[in-house]
Amino acid sequence: MTAAAVSTPRSVRSNRFRFGPLWLAAPGLAFLLIFFLVPVARLMGLSLEDADTGAMTASHYARIFETDVYFRVLLITFRIAGLTTLFSLLLGYPLAYWLSRLPDQDARHDDPARDGAVLDELPRQELCLGHRARTHRDHQPDRPGIRCARPAAGAVAQ
Repeated sequence: MTAAAVSTPRSVRSNRFRFGPLWLAAPGLAFLLIFFLVPVARLMGLSLEDADTGAMTASHYARIFETDVYFRVLLITFRIAGLTTLFSLLLGYPLAYWLSRLPDQDARHDDPARDGAVLDELPRQELCLGHRARTHRDHQPDRPGIRCARPAAGAVAQ
């Protein structure tokens, strides 16, 4: 028998179920479904139901457009939402563009060895837990950092 006859065809292998990175979103999507979409769908169903007869009706929504006060409140609400969106865009996009064009003030941001060293930007307060306490700077001999003293031989770490 040849290896080609024994191996699984590529088309069959690609149809197998595989867990990809999108499956990491499943708990969050389940949470949204249970605690957001289900209650909203229930409320929408109740809003279309007549309280007396239980029949489906749109009379509740028709009353919004028939009553002048409700209609004015609806228009004011949409006006506020539109103006808020407009001013957020007018302020946000130019600000984001300006911030993206600023030059780096600190050469440390260009050092790939410092990528991910978020704690180095914080005040240098460290807990010394025996000889295992190390920081990112301890692995960079050209950059001085605060080092914890190693306990003496036979000493008990506190």
